[in-house]
Amino acid sequence: MHKYAILLIIVLCFISGIESLYWLLPSNQEKCFLEEIPAETLVVVTYKSLDHALLTNEQGLFAVIRDPFDNVVSQQALTESEGRVAFSSEHAGDHRVCFGVNGDSGENREYKMEIHIDSGDHAHDYDKLARVEHLSTIEVELRRLNDKIRAIRNEQQYQKQREEEFRNTSENTNYKVVVWSIIQTVVLIACGLFQIWHLKQFFTSKKLV
Repeated sequence: MHKYAILLIIVLCFISGIESLYWLLPSNQEKCFLEEIPAETLVVVTYKSLDHALLTNEQGLFAVIRDPFDNVVSQQALTESEGRVAFSSEHAGDHRVCFGVNGDSGENREYKMEIHIDSGDHAHDYDKLARVEHLSTIEVELRRLNDKIRAIRNEQQYQKQREEEFRNTSENTNYKVVVWSIIQTVVLIACGLFQIWHLKQFFTSKKLV
């Protein structure tokens, strides 16, 4: 029993020493994250720069949002060590959330970053909304339900669009397979007829038939 107690204490010490996960942002390149988002959907990117104090006066952190067609949806400098970047998607598909560092520090350095991406009804801060618009609890719940219904409808439309694209791709592939099979059959028949004609001409010239 004493051994199990010691083992439990050691495990708890390891657990208490675990920190939240972060990722590294190189100073000489952008790092992007793909997020599949339906059309007309609010997206909020919450970021935290753990090494913000290490940036020099010539450097600056920035964020760029690109839509599925590589158009810039939002671009802004991030002067604070933590904050939020919000945008609304116009097109459905994979959006790129990119971070980078402007300026040159004279050395290649990696900066620790944390991000969290919320979309749809999860992107709304209903507590802040209730304070600003002086909404009651029932009104807030109605607003939350309305946003959730809108998010579900957008997701259904996006999945329907993806299904149509997949069906068109499958039909196009099947058509190409059928056409290729017909071409192969025609070529084989033509080669067979040519060989028969050639052999007949050969035997005729040799007076074997």
